[in-house]
Amino acid sequence: MKKRYLFAVVMLLSMLSAKAEGTYFTYDASKYHQETVIYVAFKNAEGNREDHHGYLGAFINGECRYEATPKLDTSVPGDVKVYYEVRVGGDAATENGSTITFRFCEQQMTGGPGNEYELSATETFVGDNTKYEASNPLLIEFIPVTSIALPGSITVNRGQTVNLIEKITKTPANGTLPRLTWSVSPGSDTYFTIDGNNLTAKKVTLEQEPCTLTVSDQVQELATNTQVIVNSPATSFTWTSAYEGGKLTVPVGDNTAIDAALAGGFTLTPDDATTTFMWTSDNTAVVDQDNAGAWEAKAVGTVTLTGTPRPDDGSTVSPKLTVTVVQPVTAVNLKNVFLLAEVGEDITARLSAIASAYPTTASNPSLTWDFSPTAGSLGDVVKDANGHFIASASTGKQETITFTAKDGYGANSNIVVYVLPKQPTSIAAKQNPLYLTKPATENPNITNDLKGNVTVSPADVDATNQDALISTIFTNLRTSFGASNDANVQTALACLDNDLKSYISNAQTFSFSGHEGKLSIGDDGNGSPVYTLTASGTFTATVAITHANLNALDDPSLLASGGAAANAALRTELTAPFSVQVVDGLASFAVPAIVMTAGGTAKLVIKEQPVSAEFDKTKIVIRIETANALPAGWTYATATADASDATGCTFDISAKSIGKGTIYVDYDKQKGFGSGTIDVRQSVTVADGWQWVALQQGSIDTKPDLQTALGNSLAEVRSKTQLMINDSQYGYYGELTTLAAGQTYKVRMKDGSAGKQFDVANTDEYMQNVGTEKSLATVKGWNWVGNPYQYYQKLSDVFGNTTFTENDIVKGKNAFATFSGGQWKGELEYLAPGEGVLINTQNPVTLYFAGEGSMSQNTAKPASARVVGNEPAPWKVDGSRFDDNMAMVAQIYGVDDPSRVTLWAFVGDECRGRGVAINDRQFITVHGNMGEKVTFRLYDALTQKFHEVYGGRTLTSTLGTFTAPVPLHAGQVVTAIDAVTTGQPAAVSCYDLQGRRVTAPTKGIYVNEGKKIVIK
Repeated sequence: MKKRYLFAVVMLLSMLSAKAEGTYFTYDASKYHQETVIYVAFKNAEGNREDHHGYLGAFINGECRYEATPKLDTSVPGDVKVYYEVRVGGDAATENGSTITFRFCEQQMTGGPGNEYELSATETFVGDNTKYEASNPLLIEFIPVTSIALPGSITVNRGQTVNLIEKITKTPANGTLPRLTWSVSPGSDTYFTIDGNNLTAKKVTLEQEPCTLTVSDQVQELATNTQVIVNSPATSFTWTSAYEGGKLTVPVGDNTAIDAALAGGFTLTPDDATTTFMWTSDNTAVVDQDNAGAWEAKAVGTVTLTGTPRPDDGSTVSPKLTVTVVQPVTAVNLKNVFLLAEVGEDITARLSAIASAYPTTASNPSLTWDFSPTAGSLGDVVKDANGHFIASASTGKQETITFTAKDGYGANSNIVVYVLPKQPTSIAAKQNPLYLTKPATENPNITNDLKGNVTVSPADVDATNQDALISTIFTNLRTSFGASNDANVQTALACLDNDLKSYISNAQTFSFSGHEGKLSIGDDGNGSPVYTLTASGTFTATVAITHANLNALDDPSLLASGGAAANAALRTELTAPFSVQVVDGLASFAVPAIVMTAGGTAKLVIKEQPVSAEFDKTKIVIRIETANALPAGWTYATATADASDATGCTFDISAKSIGKGTIYVDYDKQKGFGSGTIDVRQSVTVADGWQWVALQQGSIDTKPDLQTALGNSLAEVRSKTQLMINDSQYGYYGELTTLAAGQTYKVRMKDGSAGKQFDVANTDEYMQNVGTEKSLATVKGWNWVGNPYQYYQKLSDVFGNTTFTENDIVKGKNAFATFSGGQWKGELEYLAPGEGVLINTQNPVTLYFAGEGSMSQNTAKPASARVVGNEPAPWKVDGSRFDDNMAMVAQIYGVDDPSRVTLWAFVGDECRGRGVAINDRQFITVHGNMGEKVTFRLYDALTQKFHEVYGGRTLTSTLGTFTAPVPLHAGQVVTAIDAVTTGQPAAVSCYDLQGRRVTAPTKGIYVNEGKKIVIK
C-alpha cells in the first residue's frame, strides 16, 4: 500500500508539472459561474474502483467545460484512492438538462499525454448542484489496455479468414484497443493476405519458411509480433495417466513440475496435429510464469491453468489443469524474546503483535499461546475468564509463554514475561495558580506546599524507588539472553540499564522559571531539595514524573542501541506546570481573558489576590484600552458594574468593534492593579438554507474550527474555485480547507440550523489597517468579492476611487445595485457586515474599498431611502433554498404612475421576489434556480388594486439594465367590482381579498376576473 501511495503521489506531481505548461483540454474557467459538481472515479469490469491518472474532460455540446486532474483520497488510513472533482460550468438558463460527456487522456510515465479514450458514461447538467460525494463518487467503467500480445504463432486453416483483432491478448482482457497497424515479413504474402484486420490463409507454411506478422499502436506504446502458420488444428486432447483428471499438487517454489505437465503430459488427435497451446493462470498470485517463461508455484492456493490454442488455429480444444499449492508454517518468529509489562496491564494484544508465523504465506498462519507448562502461571501473570493475559503482580518471577502454530506441524517459540511496578499515567496540579502569602518577618519553607499541590494518577502508584526488584529482573534477562546473537535482543538488553532503569523510579522533580529573588533552593542534608520563599511575586513551578514506555521494547529493531533515540522512544515525561503567586496582603486582582464577539456581551469576574485579601469595592475602576488606536467617534468596548454582585467584582462587558485590547483594574487611584486580555472577534450567525458570507479579517479552518462550531448542521461551503461538503461518510471534505478575508463564500445550512454561529480568530489585522484603502483586481464577468466592513456602510461611499463601467453590478443575496450614469442605482444601498457580494464588471478593473476608519460606526442598518409603498404585503419571500438569484431592472407600462406600484415575482404560485420602485424603474432580486420560468404581478398603492403582468421571463444571473430595462406590461385589474353570489367553485385563477392567488378555494369571498364571488 505504501508503494501504491508513493506511485500515486509521483504521478500527481507529474501531472501538475504538465498542467503548468498547458492543460490537455482547454476551457474558460471564468465563462460560467453556475456549475454542476460531479465526483468521479473509475471502475473495472467487475465494478471495483481502480485508479487511473490522466486528464478527465467534461463536455457539453462538444465544448470543454472543465478539466479535472486526479486527487488523492487519503482519509482512510492505508487505503489511498484516486478520484476526480469535476466542476462543470454552464448556463443554467439555457443548458439545464444538457448531456455531459467525458473524455479521458491517459498519462504516460514520461509525463506526456498518451492515448485518448471517449468514455461511455454521461451525466446531466442541473445548474448549481453537487452530485455524488468524494466517498461515494460516480464510477465510470474504464479498462485501458496496458499491453498487447500475439501468441507465438497463429495457426490458420488454409482457405480460412480470421479477424486478427480477435487473436490479440489484451491486458486487461476486456480492455479497449487503440488504432492498430499490421505489417508482414517479405514473402509472407505467398502464404496469406491481409485486408484491414482480416487475414486469409492461402498456402500451408513450412518450418524453414517462417512468416512474421507485426502489430503496433499509433503512439508506439504497444507492439508485438507473431509467426503465422497455416496448418490443420487438433480435434481432441487427452491427459496422460500421470495427470489423470487434469490435476497436479506442488509445493510453494516448485518451478519444474508444472512445465513438465504442460510440455508432455498429454496427447493430441490427429497424430500429426501441430496445435500448440497458450496457458493462462486464473490466479497469477498463486501460479505464474517467471521471467524465463517457467511456470512457478508462488503462493498457497488452488488455480486452474487453461490451455488456449494459438490464435486462429481453428482447434476447439481447450484443456485445463488444476494445480494445488500448499505451504506449512516452518517457524514462529518473535520480534523480541522477552516482554516487560506493568502491574494491571492487559498484555494480550502485545503478545499477539510480537509473534508471527513464518512464512507469512503459510496455509494456516494462525498462532495460539499459553503458559509453559500449561498448568498455569507462577502468579505475576494470570489468564482471566475471557482468555486475556493480565499482569497482576510484580515479584520478580519469570513467566514463560509458548507460541504454537495452529496448523499442526509443530512450529513454536518461547517468550519470557516479567512484570514491573505500576507506573503513573498523568500528573496534575490541584490548584493553578497556587496562592501563597509571604509574611513580612520570615521566609517560609514551602516544600510541602509544592508537593501537596500535586496529584499523581493512578492513585496507587508506588512513589518509592524499587531499584532492587528491577535490578534483579534486568540481571535475570541478561543472564538468560546475553549470549544471543540476535542483534534485536542485544539492542533490547542494552536499553535496560542504559535508559529504561532510570525511568521507573516514579520520583517527582520540580523545576522553576521566573523565581529568581522569590525562591531559594537548598538541601536538607540527605540529598532532598528544600524550597524557601524569599520575596513576594509570581513564578512558574513545573513538576515532572517519568512514564517508561515498556512496549517500545516489543520491537527493538525500531530502537537505536541506547543513546538519544532509545531515550526518546522509551520514556514519556509527564509534566504539570502551575503558577505560584506569592502576595503580601492584597497584591492584585486576577483578570481572566475575555473572548467575545462584536455586538455581544460578556461577564467579567475579577478576583482579589490573594483570595483572602480585603478590599473596598467602591475603589475598583475597570478601564479597557485597545491594542490599536480607534477611529474618531468609535467605541471599542464598555464595562458596567453588575449591581446584583455584592462583592463588586462582576462587570458586564459590551463590545462594539472587533480587535484586541487589555482590561485594566485600577484600585484606589493606583493604575494597573491587575490586567487581562480582551479579544473581540467577528461572529457569523447562520440561518437555514443558503447565505453569502464574508470575513473582515483573518481566516477560519473548516476542520476543526468550522466543524466544531456548526457540526452536522452545515451542508456545504463554496468559493468561486473551491468547495467543501459535509460528506455522509468523511464529514467535512474537499479542497476548500480555509475561509479567509477578501472572498465571498456561499454557505448552505441544513434545516433547523438557524441561530448557529462561528467565530473568526482575531489577528488584529482589521484594527491595524482600519483606515487603509484596500484594492482587489477583478476579471471580466462575475467576481466573488469579500465585504471588508464590520459595520453597515453606504454603497456610494465604498468605491470612491474605483472606475466602473456602465451596467456593472453589485449583487447581494437579497438585493442588488447597478452602475449607471456615474452612480449606483438599485435596492442595495448598504453593504451589510459579514455578508458577501458578487460583482459583475464589464471590463477588468481594480476595486478600491475605502478604509472604514473614515466611516460611521453603524452597528444597526440605517433607515432606507427607498419607499416600497404601503401595500398589505400578502406574500412572503424566502430565498434561503437557493444559492443564486437574478438581478432584474424592469420598467412598468400600462399604469398611470409606475413609481407607486410594487412588482412581485413568482415561480408557479411561490413568491420569489419583491421589487422596489426607484424613479420609474423596478429593481427586483428574484431567487431560484437558473432556467426557471418567472411570472409577475403588480400592486398599485394608490388604487389598492392588483394587476396581472403579461408574459414571463427565464431566470438568469442578470436581466435588464438601468438604460435598457425589461419592459413589463400591466394586465387586467383584479379587484371587487360587482358582487356575484354563486354556489359553484370559483375558477382556478382567483384571489382572496388580500390579493393572494387561490387554486383550491373553500367557503368565503374571492375575486375572479374582476368580479367578487362568494362560495357557500
